[in-house]
Amino acid sequence: MTIYLYVKTHNKTGLKYLGKTTSKDPHKYKGSGTYWLSHIKKHGYDVSTEIIKETFSKDEITHWGVYYSDLWNVVEYNSWANLKPETGDGGSAGGINKTLTTRTKISITMKGRPAHNKGKKQIHKKHQSRKSNLFNHKGSNGKLLGQIRPKLCCVCCKKEVDVANLAKYHAH
Repeated sequence: MTIYLYVKTHNKTGLKYLGKTTSKDPHKYKGSGTYWLSHIKKHGYDVSTEIIKETFSKDEITHWGVYYSDLWNVVEYNSWANLKPETGDGGSAGGINKTLTTRTKISITMKGRPAHNKGKKQIHKKHQSRKSNLFNHKGSNGKLLGQIRPKLCCVCCKKEVDVANLAKYHAH
């Protein structure tokens, strides 16, 4: 399986993206970076692709990806859409140790998006009725739900404990 290391450049905005793919046609592959894909969505896919390395070795792609990431400083410069160095692992870092520039790029990307719960009721009607009835009835198994349990004094240790704990921990 051939692995490609590439640089994509947006023809309208000039933003660049360093990435790797195993796609048969790396020119058709759009890339997978969060900031990069957001940029494409906003400005359209008018992109040119330059293949930098072509290999069968994951180790070689990792080596060259890190090399070019450091050489061009793809995370720090705003002319690049990369949020992390290209290591060929598909982003397994999971967002650990994000730089200030990375956090700024993510912030810019997320601005203007509605919150995930915008316009939604916080508690569903079905759950709301359960909540209001919680303090007014016993559960299906006869236990007291949401009510203060009566307390009794333990004969052995003279502690005041609720009925359930008395039976479980204080019965000798």
